[in-house]
Amino acid sequence: MKYEDLYDEFINLFPEDKEFFKRLEEETGAVRSIGMHIMFGLVVSPYILRLLEKEPEKAKKAFEFIEKMETSEDERIANVADVS
Repeated sequence: MKYEDLYDEFINLFPEDKEFFKRLEEETGAVRSIGMHIMFGLVVSPYILRLLEKEPEKAKKAFEFIEKMETSEDERIANVADVS
């Protein structure tokens, strides 16, 4: 797990929802070059909230990814998980 790839790794867990991610990116103006904190705050967090409301069985996969982030040796990755 690399900091620069976090967002792509996360959205690749849910290929069926790529359009949702793309729409949120456009609506919020979030671009990957801004950083992972922004991408997770503006796109991933709302996506997880949507999962909890509409598809709770898929939320487990998202939480497992966040848990891996929290235990990362890279402090930047763990910080993204904490802030998100």
